[in-house]
Amino acid sequence: MREKHFLIIAASIGSGHIKAAEAVGDALKTKYPDAQIQTEDFTMWRISWATAFMKACYLFMLRFIPNLYELMYRFTGGKAGGLSVQSLISAFTARDIAALVKKHRPEAVICTHPFPAGAASWRKKRHPDEFLYSTVITDYSVHQMWIYPNVDCYFVAREEMKTDLIAAGLPAEKIFVTGIPVISKFHREEDREALLEGLGLSSERKTVLLMGGGLGIGGLDAALRTLEQMTDPIQMLVVAGKNKELKLRAEQLAQSSRHTILVWGYSPRVRAGGADHQRGACVRASDAFARSDSRPGNGKRRVYRSKGSRDLGEYRGKTLRRDRRAPVVGGEVGRDACPRP
Repeated sequence: MREKHFLIIAASIGSGHIKAAEAVGDALKTKYPDAQIQTEDFTMWRISWATAFMKACYLFMLRFIPNLYELMYRFTGGKAGGLSVQSLISAFTARDIAALVKKHRPEAVICTHPFPAGAASWRKKRHPDEFLYSTVITDYSVHQMWIYPNVDCYFVAREEMKTDLIAAGLPAEKIFVTGIPVISKFHREEDREALLEGLGLSSERKTVLLMGGGLGIGGLDAALRTLEQMTDPIQMLVVAGKNKELKLRAEQLAQSSRHTILVWGYSPRVRAGGADHQRGACVRASDAFARSDSRPGNGKRRVYRSKGSRDLGEYRGKTLRRDRRAPVVGGEVGRDACPRP
């Protein structure tokens, strides 16, 4: 029997896509101990000069022209703008994905970022039986840049995302609601009250975690402003990543807020299973995750994502409710979970 061979392709734009790829690899290794599992960063210059250049431009925009990044995000979120950019990226990266596939000869390709996802879709269209192709969407909403027609399986975080993909024309039987991949060290149980006490927080107040990845982006400013207007006092845990300006603004808000606000900067150990005790405790101690929904065409700033279904409290007279968190991705990222169509 031929051993299973997986190729996981991520992109080091921020840290979340890479960490999701590591979590998928970790789960696959647990389920298939004898499998060959390779993980590649599609934004390395030696692998793809085109995506490496796009990464450099992306980071430049975030640092010096953030408004331009927001404009590009919204432009590519629309079908017309998104499809044109998707086609362009696929054309420039066609040789790069071909080289990776020929080098590793995988049974299955798994992408955790839109750039390699587009390249893999291009390859799959021309070589439909070469490999099983899956995409893990590492976000809580669907952006046009994730949507490709030649994907065998999509793994998404929420039922609403499955609905969005179906509305975009993708078959329901190819979409699995599994949650965002979480590294196995996060699975351990801990005493939540003890964690709260260790952070100097109260178990009587609801606790909301705000994270924008390693780069500290994703509308956290807007989410902070929304939560600040809540009637009942809450506790906010803000992980600002490498965004020093966001960290400073959150620290300034903490000085005058009626809520309790704790702020941290970037740590490579936040997602590595809680080696840094305080940052790892943030995830386990929180009642809910909050973020700003900045999808194109959606003017709302929403707070959602959580464990359980209790209300968070009142905001402008409306109850903020929490969606149930989808289960964590396990090891079922192979032919058994996603058979060929």
